[in-house]
This record gives sequence, C-alpha cells and structure tokens, in this order.
Amino acid sequence: MGRNTKQIKMKKKKPKRRVSLAGVYLICFTLVGLIWPVYAGVRFVRNISRQKNGLFEGEMIIADGNFADTVKPLKQMILEVNPAGGFNSVPDSATSGNSGDNPDAVRIPEGCIPIQKEHIEIFSGLALRIDQTHKFQGKIDAPMTDFEGKNDCYHVRRKDLEIQPIALEALNQMMLAYQTITGKCDFMVYSTTEPSDTEGSLYPAELPDRKTGLCVDLCLLNEDETISMFVKFNEWLLANSWNYGFVFSYPENGKDLTGIAPAPYHLRYVGKMHSAVMHDMGLNFPDYLEEMRNHPISDPYYYHDGTKDYTIYYVKAKSGSTIVPVTMTENCEISGNNQDGFIIFTEGIIK
Repeated sequence: MGRNTKQIKMKKKKPKRRVSLAGVYLICFTLVGLIWPVYAGVRFVRNISRQKNGLFEGEMIIADGNFADTVKPLKQMILEVNPAGGFNSVPDSATSGNSGDNPDAVRIPEGCIPIQKEHIEIFSGLALRIDQTHKFQGKIDAPMTDFEGKNDCYHVRRKDLEIQPIALEALNQMMLAYQTITGKCDFMVYSTTEPSDTEGSLYPAELPDRKTGLCVDLCLLNEDETISMFVKFNEWLLANSWNYGFVFSYPENGKDLTGIAPAPYHLRYVGKMHSAVMHDMGLNFPDYLEEMRNHPISDPYYYHDGTKDYTIYYVKAKSGSTIVPVTMTENCEISGNNQDGFIIFTEGIIK
C-alpha cells in the first residue's frame, strides 16, 4: 500500500508557470524593435518613388486660414545638375554667398530632397497659365469621363459631355453644397471641352483652357425649361467656388493679363490648394499665378489653414533639366505654370 501511495504522489502534475507582466512588455518591445525598421524602410522607398514621379496627392487642406507669421530657418545644401545625370554637391563655402561658379546650382534646404524635372513638364499640372498668349501645350494624362456619375443637384445639357474625373467629383461636391444652402437646383453644365457648335449656342467663344478637360461652362435652367446664360458673375459662385477648387479663368478686370474678355460662365478646376491661397491673398487666378513667380524658395509664401502650415514657392525652369526641391511628404504638389517654371505647394515650413 505504501508503494502505491508513493507512486501516486510522484505522478502529481507540477504547477504551471505564469508569464510575468514584465515578460509580456519585453516580448512586445522586441516585436516592435523588429518590425519598425522594416516599416520605416518601406515608407522611405515609397516616398522616394513618389517623389521621382514628381506629383503628389494634396487635396486634404481646409481652405480657411492666414499666412504663418514666423518661420524657423533651416540649414541648406547646394546641388548642381551633373550633365551625365544625377546631382553633384557644391562645396560648403558656397553656402555663404553665391552658389559657386555654376549658375544652375540650386539651394536645397534641410529636410528637402531634389527632384529633377524636364523642361516639357512646365506644361503639365493644375496651376497652368492658359490665355491668349500661353496656349495649352500639355496633354491629359487621366482618362476622361462623361456625366453619368453626376449627382441630382444640377443639370447637364448632354450626359456625353467629357470632363476629367477629378473635376467632376469637385463639381458634384460644389453643386451639393449649393442645393443644400439655397434649396435650388437650377445650375446646368452647358459645355466642357469644346464650345457648343449648335445654332444659337450660348457660349460659342473659343477659350484656350477648355482643352484641359477641367472646365465647365454653366448656365441657369429656368422653371419653364428655358435656359439663361450668365452675363454677370454669379454671386454664390464668386463667394464659394474656391472652396471646391474652382476658379474663374477669365475674371472681371483680367483682360489686360489674359488677353481674353471676362467669361462669367466659365470655371476651371485648379485644386483646393491653389484656390485656397488665391482666395486668402485676395487675388484672381491670373494674378495669383503672376504673383507666385515673385516667390522663389528663398522667399516663399507661408499659409496656415487653422491646423497645418504650408509653403508655396516658384522654381524657374532651365532649358534642359531643372532641380526642384521638395519635402518628403505625401501632401505635396508640383505643377508647371505653362510659362517658365514650376509652382510647388507642400505641407510644412521650409526656408
């Protein structure tokens, strides 16, 4: 009996070990330490790839704010274009004065990286000066769409009219706001990429920026199903269109700069970034584009939307390749100005 009892006692299970709280923390920190370098590397490669493409998403600002009053200067380096490709560093002594003997050397602020843009790219983007002197020379990269995707807050003369999807989405948002605020649904899209060639057309005039696929010609649909053209600038559109990225391409008092008579019915989508700063500066779009040429990266505009800071600056294009300094952020847009350079709009303060 004693032996049996002894054997039973020897077969008793040992108590289970429990992992301490400190051990759990140690395991978690170890996993984070292993995963974080991989994540950071993927983000870095992704940003570099996007920067090389030279165009970034940047539609998520709230266009209501003021310019930043103070900025913190950042250290700079100087790069020059290597004729064989890539960039060369200019000696540090060049940072305290002229950019060495090479007139093509460009200052790259700390926190920025250089993007090489070709001269032909000044004709692409949203912030293009398109008027009597500066015709549209770019091409539409995105596929065009018709108005089958429109909402019920406005009318369209023909649903097969073509427009870029980004402009259609913004138009839907603007028309929804108009109907919500006024209770009306009387706007009609009369034409987009081409003037109407029908007999008795409201808007037969040739306007050079129609070729971008970002424009709409608007009219009013009356209760008796007749339509009325805009002979004056609509007050609601004047006050609100910039909120949705639309501007009047050929505004009142703008003929001296554009060479084109005012077109109160004609709107172009230029993106919420540029329309917000234009409105904040109290300028129309042609004047805004002209003003931005006075602000290189050494003297940029600073814009604060109530939450974030943004920097807007101009880089003059060279005859061949041009170095464009940009920040490593996804909220950055590079646009040609269809004239002589690039306009960069980026999140953050650089100087």
